[in-house]
Amino acid sequence: MVHTHSHFALCYRDHLVGRAQTTDPAAVASNRGRPLRAAFFDFAGNLGRGAVPSTMMGLAVALPFPQAAYRGWVGGIISVDGDRELLKES
Repeated sequence: MVHTHSHFALCYRDHLVGRAQTTDPAAVASNRGRPLRAAFFDFAGNLGRGAVPSTMMGLAVALPFPQAAYRGWVGGIISVDGDRELLKES
């Protein structure tokens, strides 16, 4: 949706990224110049909020699909930068 310049998707992206920059411990540590602490918080967050719940949901057949759709949505809307240009893959 962001690639078609959907106003809703772009506004949601701005809100999501803005909130993450101020509340996510990994982003806060990174912004303060503490990369090792940021890496630790990112690892712990991915494990606690991602891997473990996804594994538990995987025990049921239908539960992972809405979560996968939401993660795809978020991955798509953060694929543009603040200037509304597509991020370059390196």
